Amino acid sequence: MNHLINLFKSRASNTNIEVVEKSEFKKRIASSDVKVIDVRTPLEFNRGHIEGASNSNVFNKNKFLKDLKSLNKKKPVCVYCQSGNRSRMASKIMADLEFERVYDLKGAMQTGVFRVPAPRYNPSILVLLLPLLEPPIVLHFLI
Repeated sequence: MNHLINLFKSRASNTNIEVVEKSEFKKRIASSDVKVIDVRTPLEFNRGHIEGASNSNVFNKNKFLKDLKSLNKKKPVCVYCQSGNRSRMASKIMADLEFERVYDLKGAMQTGVFRVPAPRYNPSILVLLLPLLEPPIVLHFLI
């Protein structure tokens, strides 16, 4: 148990972590040999994510470590989250596990750099009924 606690503390030299701006991150994820990991919760991931990214929630430590075991430590990994805090935590964990190249998106999703695919709902018209108003108002929104 102490090993797990130590693993999640910041003890890495961080020389294999590079915090990159959005333009550099875009270039990195365009490469075919890079793994892109969204370290947010599954709920956040399902609301929209970078195309091609896999989800590994850094707050679910056991699953996160299990997911990392399946990766090649010699290949580059790009991580991101909503604000940058969780991706920074994930990057440090990966550095402790001796991943050679970890790219962390500076400012993360708040940079507005990515147009994330959001779920599409059918039907194409949502109807809101506002029954508390007299008379009831029906609003139509096209998706």
